[in-house]
Amino acid sequence: MTTEDIDRRSPLLRTAGSTVLIATVAGLAILGIAAAAGVDFRVRPPGSDAVMDINAVAVAVTIILTTALGWAVVALARRVGRPSLRAIGVIAAVFAVISVTMPLGAEGDAAARLVLAALHLVTGAIFVAGVELLRRRMPSGDHA
Repeated sequence: MTTEDIDRRSPLLRTAGSTVLIATVAGLAILGIAAAAGVDFRVRPPGSDAVMDINAVAVAVTIILTTALGWAVVALARRVGRPSLRAIGVIAAVFAVISVTMPLGAEGDAAARLVLAALHLVTGAIFVAGVELLRRRMPSGDHA
C-alpha cells in the first residue's frame, strides 16, 4: 500500500465514518422522540409469530451494520471500477424505499410502523447523501 493509495481512500473512510455516525445519531434521535411520545415499539414482522421489541440497541446495531455494509460495497465497487458512485447512490435510494415495506407490513402500533419506516428512509437518505458527497470529492475521472 502506497501513500497514494491511503490518500485516495481517506475521503472514502472519512465520509463513511461520518455517515455511519450521523445515521446512527439521527436514527436514535427519531426513536427517542417517538418513545418519549409513548409509541409502543412491539411489532410482529410479516410472516412471523414472534413479537419484536424494537429498542435503541437494536436500532443502533442495525443502522451501523447496514450503513457499514453499504460503504463496504462502495469500497469494493471503487476497487473494481464498477458501478459508478452515482449508480450506487440511486441503487441505495431504491433499496431504502423498498425496505420500507418491512415495517409497514408488520403488525403492531401504526405509529411504531410509521416511525420505523421513517427510520429506513432517513438513514437511507443519509447514506445516499454521503455517497453523493464522496462522488463530489473524488477527482473528476473517479466518479462517473
